[in-house]
Amino acid sequence: MEDHSDQDAIISEKLKLLKTSSLKAEQKQAVVGVLNGKDAMAILPTEFGKSVIFELFTLAKMQEDELTWTSIMEDQIKDFEDLGISAVKLSCDEKTLEEIAGGKYRVIFGSTEAVLDERFRKVSKDYRTSRVEMCMQPCKKPHDFIR
Repeated sequence: MEDHSDQDAIISEKLKLLKTSSLKAEQKQAVVGVLNGKDAMAILPTEFGKSVIFELFTLAKMQEDELTWTSIMEDQIKDFEDLGISAVKLSCDEKTLEEIAGGKYRVIFGSTEAVLDERFRKVSKDYRTSRVEMCMQPCKKPHDFIR
């Protein structure tokens, strides 16, 4: 997580979740350090806001993991398409659902939330989607997935 503009945006967004408007310099230094993979020790007085450091790091790391999953998923989709196998990231927008219902995709990558979405569940009952492979987690290699 080296891009500082991305870091600042993520930190700002997560601060809103914590109902905090800004960080003290010491808090930001600790959070940025651990997000960049460095060890950090914050020796700060009682009531300074050390818990915010842990909470913010956890929230930012969760988003980083989600971004990593999305990147892996996009790479896997490209790998499948390079093999001539249609693949898509499941989103429950009308166009994607219509394409899935029409049998356009052989492999669908999706989050638990997307798979459990009522709109997708309705489409997935359609007989044309019965031969679709669902990937809830990234495959190591698409070649291993296809038998």
